[in-house]
Amino acid sequence: MIEIAPQVYLEDRFPGPRLGLVVLTRGLVLIDTPPCPDAAQTWQHAIRAMNGGFPDRVLVLLDHHPDRSLGAPVVDGTVMAHEATVDWFQSNPNYFRSQTDRRGHVWETCRTLQHPQWPHVHVAYTERASIYFGDTPVYLLHRPGPAPGATWVEVPHARVLFIGDAVVLREPPSLEEADLPVWLEQLARLKEAYRGWVVVGGRDGLLDLDRDVAEMEKRLRAWQEEMQTWARQKLTWSRVSRKVEAWLDLWQPRSERQAAMFRQRLLHGVAAYYRRHYVQPRRKSRRR
Repeated sequence: MIEIAPQVYLEDRFPGPRLGLVVLTRGLVLIDTPPCPDAAQTWQHAIRAMNGGFPDRVLVLLDHHPDRSLGAPVVDGTVMAHEATVDWFQSNPNYFRSQTDRRGHVWETCRTLQHPQWPHVHVAYTERASIYFGDTPVYLLHRPGPAPGATWVEVPHARVLFIGDAVVLREPPSLEEADLPVWLEQLARLKEAYRGWVVVGGRDGLLDLDRDVAEMEKRLRAWQEEMQTWARQKLTWSRVSRKVEAWLDLWQPRSERQAAMFRQRLLHGVAAYYRRHYVQPRRKSRRR
């Protein structure tokens, strides 16, 4: 783990999201988990080795994505998430059973993941929650856009902010549950309110607030404008998918396998977003 501020750590050794750890006077705040059970166990052992005997732990899930939530049962602690994340878990009990096509996510590559299931969330919050293990609080803030229950973790005494998938530049973001206009609003808030803070992206790690947020805004606006144009032209998904392929030039995969994952993730995410926002369902004609 890398200490990015006094008693605030970033873990980037495992496949999947970048993890966080905040050591407070009388407890620990953990941010996300690796999806693969063996990696989650390794992270659990590392935390036990350095926690100084703290009995109190809170594990915060920054949204519902399987990449960051499937390891939660392996990690000790009270699990917290936004109520929309809990609702998503409850509304998608057969997510893994019904999945036939790969979606390009990291959890699909886990060889030790035998029977994936959603974690049990012990505490849900609405707009804001505070965690006190001593005199210095850690705040959970509801910041939808990438996902309905997307959460930021604010560590004010260290001026560190964990923003989950609000900024994802090194790989395609997951767009299945996204709301691009709301997402852009959150990025504007990020630039205005957190100047001078250490900002941690859930996929990219440490971010440059000005450069990286501006690039993310640029991409989201371009994608939104293109999809709106396709919708006005009433393009079918088969035609849209061929145009989406051009977006893959934004990323530089390290291998053919990763290139295939990026393509699967992008096409699946855009298909879900485009159909949800721009394709009107056909009404069944009534029989006379």
